[in-house]
Amino acid sequence: TIETLNSLARTNECRHRFDAAKECYEECINLSREILGEKDSSVSQTLHDFGCLLIKMNKRSKALDIFESTLRLRKKLLGLENEDTIITITKIGEIYLYDKEYEAALRCFDQALTLISQLHGTNHIDFGTCSQTMGTIHYKEERFEEAIRYLKDAYTIQNAASETNMIRLSNTCHCL
Repeated sequence: TIETLNSLARTNECRHRFDAAKECYEECINLSREILGEKDSSVSQTLHDFGCLLIKMNKRSKALDIFESTLRLRKKLLGLENEDTIITITKIGEIYLYDKEYEAALRCFDQALTLISQLHGTNHIDFGTCSQTMGTIHYKEERFEEAIRYLKDAYTIQNAASETNMIRLSNTCHCL
């Protein structure tokens, strides 16, 4: 039943039936918590998916609450040095960035950058993407020296992986 509800939510979301998807996600989360409890990683994934839907629905404040709940759960279940945890941190940062809360966004992306470097090293494409975002935020805050430093790091990493990541490289060059 939980898996079916989750599939129904994703299907409705793909068909842009956001209200129907929202109802399915909410029911799925409640049922998952009731049956599986907070110790099952599928609950955190459903919460994360629900947060992504809320962003599409332009309900960023509610999405932020959901992602913060997801983050608390993922920290307990998976730890900080985990891809899913890092993705949740960046989603929170993206909400702050969209809302022009740059200092809060920087804190999120700085934490993600640290965790990515611990997990994958500083030459990983995710490190480059996060560096690009950090550079963009510094640019928006008119901290140009910091922006250049992060964007150069991003460029170097993305250039090394350019054959498979030409779009990311193009975006970074545009920022430089």
